[in-house]
Amino acid sequence: MIKVNSDVTVRPGEKSIGVGIIFRDHSDSMLAALAKRIVGCFSIETAELLATRERLLFVSRIGLSVSILEYDPLRVIHGLQETHPLASNAYIFSDVKALLNSTKCSTCHFVPRAIKWLTF
Repeated sequence: MIKVNSDVTVRPGEKSIGVGIIFRDHSDSMLAALAKRIVGCFSIETAELLATRERLLFVSRIGLSVSILEYDPLRVIHGLQETHPLASNAYIFSDVKALLNSTKCSTCHFVPRAIKWLTF
C-alpha cells in the first residue's frame, strides 16, 4: 500500500499557491515527494482542487492506480460527487473527475485534515 499526503498553501495577498505531495509506504518511509507553485489567485476550494489535480497527474505519470481518495474539504467532495457542479471552478471539477476516472479511483471520502491520506 502506498499513501500519498498532499496539502496546499494559500497566503492572502500572494499571487500563487504552493502544493506539496509526499508518497509513503506501509511503514511510513518516504518514497517520493513533489513541491509545486501554481501562479494565480485562488480560493481555498479551488486551490484544493488544483492540488488534487496535481496529485492525480503525478500518480498518472508514474503509473499507479488509485483506489481511495481521502479529502478534507467537504465542499470539494460534494462537488466531485455531483453530475454538474454549479461553481466558478466547474471546469476544474470536470478535469479532476476525468483524472479520477483515468486513474481508476472509485471512492472519495471525507477525512478530517489531521488524518488526510490518499491510498493506492
